[in-house]
Amino acid sequence: AFKNNTNITTLDASNSNLITIGNFAFNKTTSLTTVDLRNSKVTTIGNSALSETNIMKTIYHMYNILV
Repeated sequence: AFKNNTNITTLDASNSNLITIGNFAFNKTTSLTTVDLRNSKVTTIGNSALSETNIMKTIYHMYNILV
């Protein structure tokens, strides 16, 4: 969905109805530094969804995520 997008710095899915982050969705988003999934409905993060990104400074998460 956003593969190779270098403008994205934050993924904020907190309090959202998002259930799945698909395979390679944010792959190579080299400016991504923050992922916030607090209080979201995310249960699945697909293969390589967040791979090849720069070091994540902050990752907020929830329980029961299948990777």
